Amino acid sequence: MLLWLLTPTPMLDRIERILVAGNRWLLILLLLAMACIVFANVVLRYTTGDSIVWAEEVARHMMIWVTFLGAGLVLRFGGHVAIDNLHRSVSARKAQAMRGFVVLILAIFFAVMTVTSSQYVYATRFQTTAATDIPISYIYGAMPVGFVLMLPLVFTIAAAANIPLLFVGVPMAAALSVTHGFLPPHPGPTAIATIFH
Repeated sequence: MLLWLLTPTPMLDRIERILVAGNRWLLILLLLAMACIVFANVVLRYTTGDSIVWAEEVARHMMIWVTFLGAGLVLRFGGHVAIDNLHRSVSARKAQAMRGFVVLILAIFFAVMTVTSSQYVYATRFQTTAATDIPISYIYGAMPVGFVLMLPLVFTIAAAANIPLLFVGVPMAAALSVTHGFLPPHPGPTAIATIFH
């Protein structure tokens, strides 16, 4: 009955292709816009003596978005720093078990960080930036968006490594549930603090 959760599907491949292509084009546009803003600011500073007041701030905010959106692409194509000496020195079966463990830890980490960073965004919703008066939550929104985009990529990596998706999904859902229940602004910590105060 739940066999479809244990094997990769063409639908998962299609979702991955759409996510990767959309993410790639968004990164290209953000980097292009950031380069144009910084270039225009430098040219104006040296030709007229004045600079664009908001240029550095906006470029910094774009860099935050590029960092969190680009992390998923780097993860998908194996560009993050990895130590694979142990992985190469064990048998194929043990190597697959180690890959499964790493994918599981990544999925749990991304789920926890999605909830935690969402709460951080919520906490900064009334603060604004100095030059552009943009809510800081719009800038820090890159964190949960980036982690949410990395979650399906972990599943595609698991599928490519022949790791059952259920092996990744169930612990990730448990971690997400526990994190959501015990981190503020959820009422759980408030209730616990009230009981023990």
